[in-house]
Amino acid sequence: MENKYYFKTVHQIWKDYHTWFIFSDNGVASCRLRVYEDNPTDCVISDLYVHETFRNQGYATELLKFCNKIAKADGCTTISLISDQDDWVRDWYKRLNFEIVQSQVWLTKNI
Repeated sequence: MENKYYFKTVHQIWKDYHTWFIFSDNGVASCRLRVYEDNPTDCVISDLYVHETFRNQGYATELLKFCNKIAKADGCTTISLISDQDDWVRDWYKRLNFEIVQSQVWLTKNI
């Protein structure tokens, strides 16, 4: 069953990329899409988040479907995102036909 949620976008233009900030109409799901000018056919999803009390209800899946529509309308042919190697959502991304291209390396520094 497909959820009936609506997403609003704010399209920002920067010097080397453009970004859409996407939120569900009730504010419980959000993400950011970015297309870099040096790779205009690849759209990058970041900061995908669903409030914990609304998880497992289809919000993130609908959000990703909406992202696909925006990316296609912008002329993109691929959509990418980053996940940590041991992140539980990797299996979910794979079920949504994302392929692992490389493992992310997380760097930290004590200050």
